[in-house]
Amino acid sequence: NGEETMKSVDEKYKNQVHFFKCDVSNMNDFENAMKKTKETFKRIDILINNAAVCDERNWEKMVEVNVVGFFYKIFNNIT
Repeated sequence: NGEETMKSVDEKYKNQVHFFKCDVSNMNDFENAMKKTKETFKRIDILINNAAVCDERNWEKMVEVNVVGFFYKIFNNIT
């Protein structure tokens, strides 16, 4: 999981790694993660859209993550 990955990477980078759990298809989750990120780092210089799912049986979830989540990220950080 993300917390375990963060701990293993943090051993090398000594407190420079942070983990914020976020469902990008959920606007509240995303806004909270961005708030925590900005509180921790004061700003966001680079934003990489790396969330995606491929589920032919659940098109709604696929669109929420792959399309809607992407727009949440963009609009939340350019305003």
